[in-house]
Amino acid sequence: MNNPLADIHRREGVDLVNKNGISVPLSYGFPDDEYTALRHTAVILDYSHYTKVVISGSDAFDFVDGIITGRLGEVYDENALYSLVLDEAGGIRTDCYVLNNDEKFIILAEHIDEQQFMELLEGVRANDNVTFASMACSHSLIVCEGPYSWELVKECFGMDIVGIPYLGFMTTYDGIVIFRCGKSGEFCYKLLVPFPHTVRVWELLIQKGVAFNARKAGLSLQEITRLENPFWNPSAIGGFTKNPIELQLQWAIRYDKEEFWGRESLKFMMSRGCGHKVVGARFDGSENDISKVERGDRIFYRDNEIGHVINTGYSAFSPQPGHIALVRLLTEYAYAGIESYEVRPEHGDRVALNTCSTPFLVTKSFFIDPHVHSYLDGNKPKDYAEGLVAER
Repeated sequence: MNNPLADIHRREGVDLVNKNGISVPLSYGFPDDEYTALRHTAVILDYSHYTKVVISGSDAFDFVDGIITGRLGEVYDENALYSLVLDEAGGIRTDCYVLNNDEKFIILAEHIDEQQFMELLEGVRANDNVTFASMACSHSLIVCEGPYSWELVKECFGMDIVGIPYLGFMTTYDGIVIFRCGKSGEFCYKLLVPFPHTVRVWELLIQKGVAFNARKAGLSLQEITRLENPFWNPSAIGGFTKNPIELQLQWAIRYDKEEFWGRESLKFMMSRGCGHKVVGARFDGSENDISKVERGDRIFYRDNEIGHVINTGYSAFSPQPGHIALVRLLTEYAYAGIESYEVRPEHGDRVALNTCSTPFLVTKSFFIDPHVHSYLDGNKPKDYAEGLVAER
């Protein structure tokens, strides 16, 4: 499949990775700088690997509503819904965004390739009053993310950006859909860009981003940001569980809906009770010992094995930097604030583990109001903290 930005990435010597059949950057070579930019200013990413499908027709609403776990009737025009698509066993097949765009529905799904997704849709289509159209060969997906991403996108597309609510979107005169969402806890804008404008929009963001100290970034940035602010991430979690109840993703499911894929299996799992849950954890010990903890290592309370480590990483973001993890524990042990568990690594000494709630951090975006603050305008404070200092 095409990606108009692939040649640009190659010319810059970027490591590319094939994701869902599309080549996108893995990293721009400076992971620490990319992370710092995400948490303090803005990053620019090529997310053209997302599956992008338009569903239309007189029965499109009912069809889409029957696929997803959320309730489509709660989504107004130019708004979107974050939801899940389950398999027949009630496990997560992918998460997705569903955009209500003037009686057409745009589905953006990160963790399923387009061919698989189209086959799923075709498998349940009951009539000709629903039409599927791929956007893979017509649109790129460019992402601008970070506490000042809103201002960078505003510099490129105008003041209307500031008025876009979370999970809202607008369409420009040249057909670019600017969608506010995100999975890192920061402000985030996904730009669904027609191919003829892709290179221009990418270069415009890079050019305007210089004033923000913005950086280009790749998919490897997700490894820590999707741990700090957990969402469905099959590469890290899927090997341990796909159960949305264990993952505590009930907020993305409307259990009172009469029908959606996997509903009966999910109801059956709920009736039996959930044997495990996934919670956050922090490690307590020496750097040398913690570095030997790996995915799959067993967790104990005294001499009782109670679960496993399913993902680990180092979070450098203040005020509490350190090693963090997602752990899958027996339900009776899966509470935040427990300090009496330990990991017994396969190749190292025991490490104390303290459970905690997620997300692991409060991001800078929580302290910024686009109507009040600015990175560029010296007459405005950059955030609430700077505003308080100025008042004093």
